[in-house]
Parts: sequence; C-alpha cells; structure tokens
Amino acid sequence: GTRPGMNSQTIYSSNSWQFGLPAIAVSGDRLSIASYDGDPAQTGYATRRRQWLQLNSQTGVVNGGHADCGSADTGFWRDQEIAAEGNVLAVAYTGNNQVRMDVSLDRGASFPIQQVINTGGWGQRLVQAAIASDYTLGCLYWRTTGSSSSPTSQLMLCEATPTGFDANNTPIGF
Repeated sequence: GTRPGMNSQTIYSSNSWQFGLPAIAVSGDRLSIASYDGDPAQTGYATRRRQWLQLNSQTGVVNGGHADCGSADTGFWRDQEIAAEGNVLAVAYTGNNQVRMDVSLDRGASFPIQQVINTGGWGQRLVQAAIASDYTLGCLYWRTTGSSSSPTSQLMLCEATPTGFDANNTPIGF
C-alpha cells in the first residue's frame, strides 16, 4: 500500500538482461530518467544502450530516446547520473576508461554537447552529477591510477559554467 500523496506507475518495461543502473532528476513538472537497456534477443555488449525517459507529471506522458553503448562496464558500480534544471539536462557516465557528460539544452530532445571529462587511469567509477540554479554543472567521480599492485584512488571534481544565455535565460553552451 502507498501512503497519502504517493503513487506508483510503470514508465518503461524491458525483457533484456542488460537493464539497470537507473538515475533520476526532477525539474519543475518533469522527471528525467537515465537507465540502461538492451535487445533481449542479443547477448553481447554491443547491443547495450543508454535509455533516456521523461515523465510529464501533469499529463502522465512518457517520451524519450536511446543511444547505443559499447561499454562492457555493466558491473555493480553505478556508472551514470542525471541532473536537470530548466531546459538543461545533463547525463554523466563512465565506461571504456572514460568519464563523459552529454548535455541537452532542450529538455532532452537532443544532446549537442558531448564532452569527455576524463580519459586516463584504469578505473573511473561512481559518477555523480549536479546542476545549480545558475546552471553551473558539477561532475564528481572516483578515478584509480597507478598499478594494480599499488593503486591510488582519487576523488575528482569537474565544474562547468555556461558560456552564455539566450533570451529565455537558457544556457547556449558550456
């Protein structure tokens, strides 16, 4: 049973064993979700994909899209995070020894900014993303450097600020 003010609904369904690692952000009347999915008929990592979904809490309408993800990093580490503010949606994720952030300036309809934040070391994990009301983006993750016999874990912070704003006060870039 749910408590007063709570509800539960299915917003997506999958028959693939490659599902998982969900992340959620709320901005106004939208809930933005990033998760992994795949083709249930395939067993290789090449068919794994990152799924983006948005739920309009006023209408109940769910829309979204997906992109192929060739990374074999499907282990027990949370390797993606999502942040939203106004029309900006940012998805940070790890895989293939990289940390990346894809940024949408139109509520997730497209992701024109695709930035590699880190390449190096041999293990980037547990990425977090946040966005402030002034649209400053933050990305936090653990990076492992050194050899496997003498590893060093470093907590890394990357910050980005808008390069400018349009007439609606939406960033035009980072």
